[in-house]
Amino acid sequence: MRRDAESLAGDGFWYLATPYSKWAAGIDDAALMAARIAGSLARYHVAVFSPIAHSHAVAMASGIDPCDHTIWIPLDDPFMDAARGLIVADVDGWRDSYGVKVEIDRFLAMRKPRFLLAPDAMLVEPLA
Repeated sequence: MRRDAESLAGDGFWYLATPYSKWAAGIDDAALMAARIAGSLARYHVAVFSPIAHSHAVAMASGIDPCDHTIWIPLDDPFMDAARGLIVADVDGWRDSYGVKVEIDRFLAMRKPRFLLAPDAMLVEPLA
């Protein structure tokens, strides 16, 4: 059942999963895409944390390998623990993304809600 993204507004924040390292237009564009989706959700009053939008800028500014999962996944763990649930952006590559798979599995294990977001329509549906 698809519904408006604004239905996710409320207390706390959601964790936004987007593909990164294998994004066809490159990691700079992947970070921009993630920030744009986070901004669109903000317009719908949905608080989100985008690890890609945040971590890409940090990696570029500090010389940390932006694609090293051994660094970034443990750093994202506290954000996953604190989030209300997961929003996966339905964009090219999300099904093939190692990081998105790890995030989905983590939220599944924590029994937190998971949604698939159609960014163009700003509609969400439960992610099986």
